[in-house]
Amino acid sequence: MLFYKVKEDNTVSIYRAFGENGIVDIPDTIDGYTVTEIEEYCFAASSRVDIDEKDIPDNCHVQAGEFVELVRLPDTISKIGRNAFYNCRKLEEIKLSGNIEEIGGDIFMNCINLSRIILRCNLKDRTCLKQILSQISWSVEVEFEEKGIDAVLFYPEYFEVYDEIGPAHIFELNISGEGFRIRQCFQDGVLRFDEYDGSFPQACAEEPTGNLVKMAINRIVYPYDLTNSNSNMYVAFLKEHTEDIIKLIFRADMDKEKQLHYITKLAYNNCFSADDINSMIEKASADGLAELSVNLLKIKSELFKNDTKSRYSFEDF
Repeated sequence: MLFYKVKEDNTVSIYRAFGENGIVDIPDTIDGYTVTEIEEYCFAASSRVDIDEKDIPDNCHVQAGEFVELVRLPDTISKIGRNAFYNCRKLEEIKLSGNIEEIGGDIFMNCINLSRIILRCNLKDRTCLKQILSQISWSVEVEFEEKGIDAVLFYPEYFEVYDEIGPAHIFELNISGEGFRIRQCFQDGVLRFDEYDGSFPQACAEEPTGNLVKMAINRIVYPYDLTNSNSNMYVAFLKEHTEDIIKLIFRADMDKEKQLHYITKLAYNNCFSADDINSMIEKASADGLAELSVNLLKIKSELFKNDTKSRYSFEDF
């Protein structure tokens, strides 16, 4: 259930949503009017608009604050008001268009669990991503979609600290973490993948291994605009951190289809040795992932045909 108003230009702005769970799907039209705006504080716990509770069905809960977990916005949205998601501490994912023209300040204030942004866009065009990333200092993964998944980028967190440098309460802003610099890889609003990849060597000197593995894996699995030299850079890094890759891919919350996709792409990009494949077969077998075990055996038989150390056969599974 959505509360909205029709603006002078005969388009609709949403100012409050109600539903039975924390998943919010905003339609592109309501009563024949195009939905173009999410008003300020729309999903914040404290609304700026009074709503008569008699208009709300008994089975509906306000989709705001800590009740919101996932939000999908249509391509018709051109404006998101300030503090739109203020204190949505359980918001984990948002899906929206890259063509949003106006984004208010602090839209994701205190959305500390927002870890995934799905952006529908053409990566050759100007998008609103830089404006969005400027409001998110914690780690976040951005998935770019047009007809399918074109690219996935991981942005590490960074920290801003004001240090007092004089007796007159003069402060200097210090930023730590490569996440800030990596967020600057744009030219006129267009994402520059060469600059993102170029930031990786410096990130290797500053960021923890887990963040670097996420950056490298995403670029190999979804190699949009990835040069051969940068691909070799990422592969060399990943070959030195296969234990971290396996730990990441075998997380309990990893989607099984995604898990196989990542393993296959990394394997055929020469990121794994035969021993690494054996370790994953053992891990898959221990976790009861019979189908994955079989697929890993197929991958190994194709990549390491002359390997005589294998202790496995298809009958084992």
